Amino acid sequence: MKYLFTAIAMASLCGAALAQEESVEFDRLTLTLRAWRADFSAETSLVKDFKGDKLDLDDELAIDDDYSPEVILRFQPLPRHAFELGYNHMAFEGDEIVAQGVVVDDSFIPLFAHLEVDSEMHFLRLDWRRSFFEQDARFNVETILGVQGFDISGEYEAYLPTGAWRKAFPDWARELRRDLGRLLPDELDFLNVDLYYHDQEDITAGLPIVGLGLKFRPIDRLTIAAQAYGMYAGDYGNFFNAEASLSYRLTKWLDLEGGYRYWNIEYEDDDDDYQVVMNGAFVGGRVSF
Repeated sequence: MKYLFTAIAMASLCGAALAQEESVEFDRLTLTLRAWRADFSAETSLVKDFKGDKLDLDDELAIDDDYSPEVILRFQPLPRHAFELGYNHMAFEGDEIVAQGVVVDDSFIPLFAHLEVDSEMHFLRLDWRRSFFEQDARFNVETILGVQGFDISGEYEAYLPTGAWRKAFPDWARELRRDLGRLLPDELDFLNVDLYYHDQEDITAGLPIVGLGLKFRPIDRLTIAAQAYGMYAGDYGNFFNAEASLSYRLTKWLDLEGGYRYWNIEYEDDDDDYQVVMNGAFVGGRVSF
């Protein structure tokens, strides 16, 4: 009989604990959509001046800043455990008459050449987050552990109108044609161009990430949040992301947010290296299910 009462008491305690765990209200599934106005800055050993120094692609090639859409899906099976899946797409274009000679992947693009750059980037993130406190706490800290994947492509195209330029500098024109060793394809003859260059570079890589997130709710509907995560991988490269945001809960299922984000990636591949820095404000909304 004594053991029966003990078993009943333990079952009652376990039931009470489970009931308390289930009584904690939290958003099990949320979907966040953002628009990020990113200020783009990039350097790569593939694009240099005639001295061999790397150029800032944003300044030299007039690459336009653009809005970057971001989608974040968060699944929280337990009050202190969550999984996040994030996707970013970025596209940048540049169209400029170069004011100095430019070397692109060991090929010389001369003064006054028309250089076009088209870059597209895809970023996929999956991480696990462990909170120190329940979701309804005024202040919370969460650890971040996951992986970040990158797919970056860049296309370079340059051409140099001839005509008056070739008549004014005939010796230089012949020398450039000989050095480049590339003529305009037949289908573009109508452009009156005979110095032509085209190249495309693709990078696909992944890095593990670790980080920390902070949340503070001064009032019930307002949340101030910050997070930073990344990884340093020595000669392979490194990645870092940091952001701060302010969100307001309009209804039980809808939040509006705005903030600022800084993003940096450095990558090395054999003799080539790349660095991309983006920062700017973002706005978005979050739907809870």
